Amino acid sequence: MILTRRRTFGAIAASFFLAYAFTIVPLPELLQPYRPDLVALTVFFWLVSVPNWIGVGIAFFCGLLLDSLHGSLLGQHALALTVFAYITLKFHLRIRVFTVWQELVALFLLLFIYHFLLFWSDGLSQQIKNPGWSHLAQLFASVAIWPAWVVLLNSFARRSA
Repeated sequence: MILTRRRTFGAIAASFFLAYAFTIVPLPELLQPYRPDLVALTVFFWLVSVPNWIGVGIAFFCGLLLDSLHGSLLGQHALALTVFAYITLKFHLRIRVFTVWQELVALFLLLFIYHFLLFWSDGLSQQIKNPGWSHLAQLFASVAIWPAWVVLLNSFARRSA
C-alpha cells in the first residue's frame, strides 16, 4: 500500500514537472498565442482521477508557481487555478462518468472561466499583455490537445498502479 502511494505521488509529481517543462519551453512568436495550458489540464486530470490527492491548495500553489514563471501579477494564476479547481472538485463525480465529448465541453467551460479570470485580473491591474483573442487561442489549443494529454497522463497513472 505504501509503495502504491509513493508511486502515485511520483506519477503526479512527474506529470506536473512535465507540464511546467512544456510551459517554459520557448515557442516561435507565431505559435506563442497557441500555447496550451498544460498545468491547468494536469490539475483537471488529477482532480477528476484522484481528488483525494490533489485539491484546491495544490492548485493554488501551482498557480503561484505559474505566476513566478510567467512574471505576471503574483496571485493571478493562483486565483484562476483555485476557482478552476474548486469547480472541478465540485463536479468531479459527474465529470468522471461523462463521455469524451461531454468531458471536452466541460473542460472548455472550465477553461473559459479560467481564462476569463486571467483576462479580468489583467484588466484590473491595468497590465493587459495578452489581448482577448490570445486567451481564446490558448483555450482552443488546450481543448484540442486534451485527448493526447490524457493518453500521456493515463500512462503515468497506469505505471503508478
